[in-house]
Amino acid sequence: MGALDKGLIENELPEIVKRWRNANKRIVDLWHTVENCAINCILTGQIQVMQKNIYFSFENGNLVITLPSKRQLFYISPQIITNNFGSKALSYMGQNQTTKKWEKIPTYGGKLTENLVQAIARDCLSEALLNLTNAGYRALFHIHDEIIAEVPDMGPNSCEIILQDMIKIMCQVPNWAEGLPLNADGFTNNYYKKE
Repeated sequence: MGALDKGLIENELPEIVKRWRNANKRIVDLWHTVENCAINCILTGQIQVMQKNIYFSFENGNLVITLPSKRQLFYISPQIITNNFGSKALSYMGQNQTTKKWEKIPTYGGKLTENLVQAIARDCLSEALLNLTNAGYRALFHIHDEIIAEVPDMGPNSCEIILQDMIKIMCQVPNWAEGLPLNADGFTNNYYKKE
């Protein structure tokens, strides 16, 4: 989280990490659940099911994670390895983001969980874009989780009224995500600015 850039010393980090994990046990448990599903899927070749229609399968030599939207994430040629702590861990073939070379990439439950969360968030954004389009709004582009749209200024408060309608539309929960709490926020301006 950029702790070293903010003046913390390397030997202070383990205690901070330990305290954060103790305060967020359910998140840590989720990391372990995701990692165990992936490893068990590779070891047994059997489908591993998580809650809310997330499941892991081993297909054509690849680990496939099916999201609630039915979109899939692929991890190419996964292998079970021993990590630095002597435990079973997962690696897969992919592009090293530093060297840009195709190589074996080690991963862990926290990273897999991040991939799942970001993928599900992307699917929610995609649904929001479709809903806005179907409601007659024209999204010009999006930047990560921000949608930028151009709307006509039809007088006092018109842009604010339109913004509130767009927020309401963006908060419509997709059929595949029943029960997911969604929220959105926005602003109006004559030009785009990073908030």
